[in-house]
Amino acid sequence: ANAAEADAHALAARRLLEAQLRTLGPSQAATFRGVGARAQILDDTAASRPGRAGGSPSSSSSSSSSSSSLVAPSSSISTATLAADSNLLVALLEITKQLNAEHDLERLLELIIDHAVDLTGAERGFLLLRPPSSSGSGGELSIRVARNIDQQTIRREAFRISRSVAEEVASSGRPVIARSALDDERFRAFASVHQLGLRSILCVPLTVRRELRGAIYLDNRFVTQSFGEPERELLATFADQAGLALGNRELDEQNRARQRTLEAREAELERVNAELEDVLAQKSARLDELRDLARSQRDELEGRYTFDNIVGGSAAMRRLFALIERVKEIDTPVLIHGESGTGKEVVAKALHYNGHRREGAFVSVNCGAIPTTLLESELFGYVRGAFTGAAREHRGLFERADGGTLFLDEVGDMPPELQVKLLRVLQEKRFSRLGDEHERGSDFRLVTASNKDLAEQVRGGAFREDLYYRLNVIKLELPPLRARRDDVPALVAFLFERHGGDEVQLSRAALDRLVAYDWPGNVRELENEVQRLLALGGPQIGVADLSPRIRDSAAGRARAQRSGLGAAVLDGTLKQAVQLLEVQMAREALRREQGSVTRAAERLGMTRVGLHKLMKRHGLGRVER
Repeated sequence: ANAAEADAHALAARRLLEAQLRTLGPSQAATFRGVGARAQILDDTAASRPGRAGGSPSSSSSSSSSSSSLVAPSSSISTATLAADSNLLVALLEITKQLNAEHDLERLLELIIDHAVDLTGAERGFLLLRPPSSSGSGGELSIRVARNIDQQTIRREAFRISRSVAEEVASSGRPVIARSALDDERFRAFASVHQLGLRSILCVPLTVRRELRGAIYLDNRFVTQSFGEPERELLATFADQAGLALGNRELDEQNRARQRTLEAREAELERVNAELEDVLAQKSARLDELRDLARSQRDELEGRYTFDNIVGGSAAMRRLFALIERVKEIDTPVLIHGESGTGKEVVAKALHYNGHRREGAFVSVNCGAIPTTLLESELFGYVRGAFTGAAREHRGLFERADGGTLFLDEVGDMPPELQVKLLRVLQEKRFSRLGDEHERGSDFRLVTASNKDLAEQVRGGAFREDLYYRLNVIKLELPPLRARRDDVPALVAFLFERHGGDEVQLSRAALDRLVAYDWPGNVRELENEVQRLLALGGPQIGVADLSPRIRDSAAGRARAQRSGLGAAVLDGTLKQAVQLLEVQMAREALRREQGSVTRAAERLGMTRVGLHKLMKRHGLGRVER
C-alpha cells in the first residue's frame, strides 16, 4: 500500500511539474526540472530494488493485485513523498499567485480549469457556477468555462457532461470520484453517464465567499482509472484556492460596478445640479424682475394715490385733505363715510400708500358683495378639510394684511354674527382659521367705509354699538360731487388725461352742463361719462355728445345758465382751461396768505410739496399780491 501511494504521489508530481513548466519562466522552470529530476531518480531507484515485480519500470502500471506485492524501503518512499509534496506546495503557491494576479473574471475562470486539467491529467474540464444568493437571480447551475487538455475552449454543442453528477456535488458539497464510471454502482441511475460513455470522473465542490456556488468537473471519456485519491485531494485543495481567487474577483467586479454606479450617479448629480443652477439662475433673474416690477408698481401706486391726485379744491375737500394729512402716519382706525362713487377706496389707499405701512399689503373686501359664509372664510381663512370644498388651506385677509392695511368697504352690510367675530379680533388682536384651533396674531391698520349712516343703523339695531365705537375713532366725510361743483372742471380734466384724451376740446356749453348736473353716482358716474365721450365723441365735444340724462336735465340747464364761469376760462382745450383755473386759484390763495406757501396749500387743500410743484410748473413767484 505504501509503495502504491508513493507511485501515485510521484505520478501526480510529474504531472504537476509538466503543467508548471509550460506556465512558468525560465528560472522557475529550471528549478522545477531539478526537483523533478531528483524525484524521478528516487522513483527509479526504488523501482529497481529487489522485491519489485519484473524489476522494470513498466511493472508500475500493472494491475492492483500485482502492485500489492511490491515492497520498497521506507526511506525511498519517504524521500519520494516529501519531494512530491514539496513540488506540489511550490506549484500551488505559484498557481495561487497567477490566479490572484488575474483581474479579468472570464480569463480567471479559464485559468482555473486549465490548471485543474493540468494538475490532474484530465481530458476535459468544466467550471459550473450558479449566481450568488445575494443577486436574487435564481440558483440555476450553468457551465461558465469548458476546456480540454490542450487548453482549448470546447464548443458549446460539445458541452456533454454528466449534469447529474455536477448537480449532486454542487448541491451536497461532497466530491465525487469514479475510476470506472460505467461499472460504478453509484451511477447506475445516472443515465447521462451511460449515454455519454464516460470512463473517469472527478468532480469537487466550489465554495466562493462561504457559499457553495458550483463545481469543478473533470472527466476522461476514453481511459479508466484516470483519477485517484491524490488527484481528488489535490483538486479539492486547488478548488479552495480557486474559490478564494474567484471571490476576490467578484468583489472587485462588484466594487467596480459600484464605482461605475457611483460615478454615474455623481455625473447625474452634477447634471441635475447644473440644471438646478440654471433654473435657480432663471428664478433669481425672474425674482429680480418681479422685485423691480413690484418696486415700480409700488412707486406707481404711491404716485397714483398721493393726495395731489385726489382732485378737489373746494372748501369741503380742503378740510378733508387737512384731516388726512394728520392721520396718515398713525394706526388709529378710520371710518370713511360717503355716498357710492365718492372715492372712499381711493382715500383708503391714499392713507395706506402715504403712511408708514406703505411697504405692507393693502387688502380689501366689499362686505356687502359676498355671502356671509364666504365672507367669514375670506376674512379668517381656513385649513384643509374645514368644510366641503376646502381642498387646501387658505390665508385669510386678517393674515394677509399683517404689517399693512385692511380695508372693509361697505362695513354697514356686514351680518350681525360676523360683527361679533370682527369685534373679538379687534379687541384681542388674535384669530383662528376656520377648522383650526391654533390662534394667530396679525398687526394691521383697519380702515372701514360705508355709504350708510352707521349711527342710524346702531339706533335701529342693525349694527352693534360697541363695534361702531371701535371703528368710528376718526371719521372722514366725503362730500358728494353735487356739493363741490367747483371741482368738476378739474376732475373732468384729470379724467380726460388719465384715459388718454388730454388733447380733446370740450365746449363751454358742454362743461356747463357737466358742472350743473347733480351726479347721483358721484365721481364714478363722471368717469363713466368721460370714457363714453372719448369712445364716441370726436376731437371736439359739444352738448350734443353728452348723455341724454345730462344734456336734457332741466335743473342742469338752469344752473348752467347761472354759471359764473367766464369765457376766458372756457376758450381753448379743457386742459388749458384747467391750467388757467389752477393759476388763478393759486395766485388768489398766495395773495390772501401773503405769500405763505404752507398756509396757501392748506387753503387750497393741497400739500406744501404739491403747491410748490404747481408754482414751478406755471412759473409763479412766492408772493402773489
